[in-house]
Amino acid sequence: RGANERSGQCGGYINGRMRFAVDVGKAVRKAVGEDFIIVVRLSVIDLVKEGDVMGEVIEIETRRKPVYFDVIVIGGGQAGLAMGYWLKQSTFSYLIVDKQESVGETWKNRYDSLVLFTPGQYNTLPGLSFPGEQRDYPSKDDVASYLQQYARTFHLPIQNQTCVQNVSKIGGVFSVKTDQGLFTCQNLIIATGPFQTPIVPDFSNVMSKKIVQLHSSEYKNRTQLQDGNVLVVGGGNSGSQITSEIARERTVHLSISEGLTFMPLSVGNKSIFWCKIIYGMKLLKSIQG
Repeated sequence: RGANERSGQCGGYINGRMRFAVDVGKAVRKAVGEDFIIVVRLSVIDLVKEGDVMGEVIEIETRRKPVYFDVIVIGGGQAGLAMGYWLKQSTFSYLIVDKQESVGETWKNRYDSLVLFTPGQYNTLPGLSFPGEQRDYPSKDDVASYLQQYARTFHLPIQNQTCVQNVSKIGGVFSVKTDQGLFTCQNLIIATGPFQTPIVPDFSNVMSKKIVQLHSSEYKNRTQLQDGNVLVVGGGNSGSQITSEIARERTVHLSISEGLTFMPLSVGNKSIFWCKIIYGMKLLKSIQG
């Protein structure tokens, strides 16, 4: 608008405005360093004399410059750490990003009595054996400690407290927007797992407020429950284990969509998973014929 009003001084006005913005940008650059993109928004600027301007900065936005890696892994759980191990054997530059504050935190935050159904020998990630007696069933804290040890042992590049907000792909390059800045990469691995968002039926909103309702991700132990009987909806690993724990002291009803099939954890002195592996190998050989 100013340029139209002062058509004869257009060149000086624009040059002055640009210089004013650049000067502001330089001052901000000096304060925040070289790792940021700086966007300066100005108010209406008046031309004082040719080449000189007077104005007011109304907004300064700083954005971290995109950081490039050959590979970015989203998720720092078992799958993400295992990918990190194999990427460590390559020449690729890579980064593992995870929203949790520390490695293994997801396991630490699960219910207190959680114990794996798989013995230690079947919980090993590549390159590092699961500690302890291999036939024992590890607790959630055992798993968290192992994952932390795994990340330390192989010096995996993990950036925690980083929440991915958006992923896009332009011209064969992935752009990963996070709350800690923008990353770009040629290859993207999603290792977040399938159970990040609790599923709660809509009818839970119309139930009496006198009923304590907890999703399994919120449940820690029996002290969270009020007196009375309990209904557990869902018969997966969490539902079955929580039901077993609560049933030690009160009446529990387990609601499932179809009948459960119960299998022993061991056959003789062998884990059921050992039996499955042997059977699977024999079945594969018979198919290959």
